[in-house]
Amino acid sequence: MKISVNGEKTVIPSIRHKYIIMAVFGVLIITILTYSVNKGTRMTSKYVPLVDAVMVIKLEITRAHLIAEEIMTGDTSEDINELWTHFDRSQWYARAIRDGGENWEWKYIPVENIAINNTMSSLITMLATLRDLTESRLQSIQVSGPGSEVEIAYDDLFNSLILEADNIEEQLRRTLKTDMTYFRIITVMNVIAIVLFFSVVVMIFIRSDSRLKDILIKLNTANEELESFAYTVSHDLKSPIISIAGFARLMEKNINKGDITDIHDDLKHIRMAARKMELRMDNLLYLSKSGLVANPSDTMNINELINEARELLASQLNNVSVTLNISRDLPEIYVDRTRIVEVFQNFLENAIKFCGDQDTPSIEIGATKGNREILCYVRDNGLGIDPSKHSDIFNVFTKLNPELSGSGIGLSIVKKIVEIHKGRVWVESEGIGRGSTFYFTLPLAEA
Repeated sequence: MKISVNGEKTVIPSIRHKYIIMAVFGVLIITILTYSVNKGTRMTSKYVPLVDAVMVIKLEITRAHLIAEEIMTGDTSEDINELWTHFDRSQWYARAIRDGGENWEWKYIPVENIAINNTMSSLITMLATLRDLTESRLQSIQVSGPGSEVEIAYDDLFNSLILEADNIEEQLRRTLKTDMTYFRIITVMNVIAIVLFFSVVVMIFIRSDSRLKDILIKLNTANEELESFAYTVSHDLKSPIISIAGFARLMEKNINKGDITDIHDDLKHIRMAARKMELRMDNLLYLSKSGLVANPSDTMNINELINEARELLASQLNNVSVTLNISRDLPEIYVDRTRIVEVFQNFLENAIKFCGDQDTPSIEIGATKGNREILCYVRDNGLGIDPSKHSDIFNVFTKLNPELSGSGIGLSIVKKIVEIHKGRVWVESEGIGRGSTFYFTLPLAEA
């Protein structure tokens, strides 16, 4: 169809053409997203365990070398069985890198790079040779002591083995760096594709869709939330990454010094930082899923949903001796039961957590009926919230009191669930020590 705009003919695509263009861009975005996710999963599930395994090999063989030297100098406190255990571990990890394997910590995917694979085969041979040479030294201590040709050959082989392991680690890191570069490119392409998608949608519907203004407002809000979300997540994930990098450098120094105790401490800190990052990623994954209605909506009684949430928090309610007042005969709503129970549970748990040290903590839950929606509220007489923080508390990982337990995503989850039900959520509080009231709207059940 053609229309006149300022004297010029402008072509407006038909509805069929609009959906074809949208479908093309949708397939493009799905393809890029799939590749991006696969690339990220590949980096996480493949290269990170392999680099970790190389570091373990160097650590185990260094421990074996130190024990062997102590035994050679006549130290009877060292256990020779522990020596062979360290050799066994180093050989297991070497074979896991080349051929694949699985233990309590990682699943090791076989190396596909031919050069790295060949170098690993060489390293496995060197480990076997070093083990045999160690056994020979221990059997003929008199002729293989300090300064002997056997000892010199032994030390040369050990040093060559460490250098070979360093070479493999460097190759793996280079490969990971290359993948990271591709991953960043794909991420940028993904962002560009999404921007293009929304741009095309806006251009197609700009003169034919009466709801364009609302779409643009929502798009602008989504962009602002995305920028805020990206900043918050990047800042929160940077801390464990810095910790891992720092302790990895310390561990490298301790390995060179042969300080086994500090090496164990470094590994412990690295694992703790990795675990912290894993928990953050799990929380982000759960948050992303919370925006999707898990079950079909149905007509529900609000009192039943509140009581279900109360049962889930019965122990916490008893521990703080809080008075819970629930309005009776609340209206019915049309919602996803599981998700809205989660909303009431989060608000109730939040009220319990911030009840303060008062003698008579109380929580009130009620609702008022409107024409098309119902306004629910959860009111407490707890610590209250500074008015300047009212809009921040629904952001991911925001915690008004870092000393209290929690992941910092509870209210973010609530916001996503309420919005997917076409509702709104906000908080009102006169300030610190004045309590808080959380409001949210939900669709009424059809009469």
